[in-house]
Amino acid sequence: MDYSFEYKVCCGNCHVLTATKLMSAVESLLLAASLIDFATSGNTTGLIFLLVKAIVLACLFYALKADKANYILPHLAGTAIDMVFIFVLLIKFLVEHPGVSSSHESQTAGVVFCVFIVFVLAEAWEIWSMFVAYRCYQYLKLTEDTEGRHSRSAREPLSRPDRTY
Repeated sequence: MDYSFEYKVCCGNCHVLTATKLMSAVESLLLAASLIDFATSGNTTGLIFLLVKAIVLACLFYALKADKANYILPHLAGTAIDMVFIFVLLIKFLVEHPGVSSSHESQTAGVVFCVFIVFVLAEAWEIWSMFVAYRCYQYLKLTEDTEGRHSRSAREPLSRPDRTY
């Protein structure tokens, strides 16, 4: 059975496996940039976060390579945590910078607006990646179940043929 149409994302233009591969590639580039920043700055506060993110991405790559749906679950959990973290940072940022009222703070207002846009885009990315990863999980789970049924029926009958009618 072909599920390709049912599992299209990006307005029906991309299969969920392709979108997940693209998403994991972008997240790998972001992780590499973070690691480079970590190596050059010497700041050790984000080391645990980067290691966990690397393990989660490795699980996602393995899930895509081996067609194992359960290895997507760490990415879903990590994305959910990232979504909450970014949302809390966004709220904290809005509380600390409610608005710039004086004219000499116009440059500050531009920076505040740019940072706000970055937070909103990061949250949108996390929501989209959660959606894509969940759809990929559903697709891989369905194909695992389908393949499991086909391989079981090829090896052993579903009912015992000891009765005659």
